[in-house]
Amino acid sequence: MNKLLPVVISNPGKKSLVYKARDWLMAALTFSLWMGLFFKFYLFIFEENALAVSMITATLAKLVVLGFLVTFLVFHCWAIYNRYLYNQRK
Repeated sequence: MNKLLPVVISNPGKKSLVYKARDWLMAALTFSLWMGLFFKFYLFIFEENALAVSMITATLAKLVVLGFLVTFLVFHCWAIYNRYLYNQRK
């Protein structure tokens, strides 16, 4: 039986300001990434400056990879920390 599931998913004590700030930051980063993609699309459609579009494309590609790595590491560390807290209670 897996007792770690309720600790990670449905713990009402995890609604502190830090957790809300973390969730808000991830939502803001996701929103800004989408706005960047829409801006790139706008430049591609309405502007003919190929250099600006290629620079934005390269920058957005780097941001997507970096965002994925940061999000993966944050969730990975969060899960390890919660597992550590669970094991401390035993």
